[in-house]
Amino acid sequence: MLKLRPYQQAGLDFLRANPRAFLADEMGLGKSAQMILSSEGSTLVVAPAMVLDGGTWRDEVAKWCPERADEITTWAYTSVARREGRKVTTDPRPEINKRWDTVILDEAHYLKGRKTSWTRALRPVLKKAGRVVIATGTPIPNWSQEIFEPVQILWPEKARPGGELGSYWRWAERWFDTTPEVVYRQGKPTEVPHVGGLLACTWECEQREPLDPCDHYKDFFAANLGDRFLQRLRDDVLTDLPPLTIETVYTPMTPGQRRMYQGIKKDFLAELGDGRLKVAWNSAAKNVLLDKVATGANILDPSEDAMKGSGKLQRLAYDLADRTRPTLVVAHFQASVEAAAEVARGLGMSAETIHGGTSRPERRRIVEDFKAGKLDVLCGSLETIAEGLTLTAADMVIFLETSFKPSRNQQALRRIHRLGQERACVALDYVTPDSLDESKRELLKAKTDQQIRVLTAAQMAALA
Repeated sequence: MLKLRPYQQAGLDFLRANPRAFLADEMGLGKSAQMILSSEGSTLVVAPAMVLDGGTWRDEVAKWCPERADEITTWAYTSVARREGRKVTTDPRPEINKRWDTVILDEAHYLKGRKTSWTRALRPVLKKAGRVVIATGTPIPNWSQEIFEPVQILWPEKARPGGELGSYWRWAERWFDTTPEVVYRQGKPTEVPHVGGLLACTWECEQREPLDPCDHYKDFFAANLGDRFLQRLRDDVLTDLPPLTIETVYTPMTPGQRRMYQGIKKDFLAELGDGRLKVAWNSAAKNVLLDKVATGANILDPSEDAMKGSGKLQRLAYDLADRTRPTLVVAHFQASVEAAAEVARGLGMSAETIHGGTSRPERRRIVEDFKAGKLDVLCGSLETIAEGLTLTAADMVIFLETSFKPSRNQQALRRIHRLGQERACVALDYVTPDSLDESKRELLKAKTDQQIRVLTAAQMAALA
């Protein structure tokens, strides 16, 4: 007979006692079981498409309450809004626009955008629901103000017009620095609305480790989430997990790779403006080009020889050669994901890729094959592999690249080292020395997602 762990039973009791509740247990602690067992009657589960395609909710329902399979309906966030031809509206689809006894919002950081079609479409559904469970291991993935939508869901009585949570800007002005930001449009300074850091915080607060927030941050959480919020950390409750070894592996550039890197770096530094200019964290910025070349010349230029132009891919071939168990390889860029799979196939191993260009049916098939032991190597992008999947068939994860979002890297690591893992696990973090790739590792150790998103051009130049 299946049995919950003591902390899971405590979580179940908490969810049952609160018709509106936020479960923020760290990744890999078995939140799905607690949510399923706390649900009552007709239940709607809203989750990212990748989580549903990976079979996580189907497997959990079959495991914990197969007799209720007909009562539980699942929908992806991106599918809950009604469509009119090709146009996506902000109204809920007719199939979900009814009164549900329970609504579960899995990976609820998807609700951080107040104006997204799925957030707006879910609002009338949540108002009619008997019970609502919000769940995510990253309650604030980027900015503290992104907690507003979940807080409104938790406290509907305060979210009415005129109420404490009835206006986003009134709420923001109470807690945050809302000094307008000056941007230059057509060469002229223009003030635009802006929500910055917590009003009470100082420079010293920003230097604290993400898991050791300041008292101002704790006060903010307590005031907004109150006793409807529950969070447990892995190190506090999963004391019997198999050991996890994290090893940094330095992978020097090849001569050709180094020449390409230095050329791009020279152009990049020459194009930087003054220290007020912010560098965009997107594929158009030179820092992204540097990051790609730090992985391999072929990641930026497919005509380059993959193995001769990449110290990381050479090391990947070495580490995969002796593997006898399934291995997870993760990377930030799609080209890197594909390159890793080619390395594995070149060794005679079966390998598949999952990234933004993989169709939903293919994702579902690939994840199922990996979980069933039919694949030697699964290569995935951090954006698609990081959330909601249980990949404990693997006991090793190799980070060919890391994300600039610290939370993304932790999520990817927890795909293999989580509840249900029976083997000792190893995480290999490939680092290219004397490059942006190495510099950002030190940055990621101490910075939160929010801090990294506001790096200036001068700071970026120092990293490069």
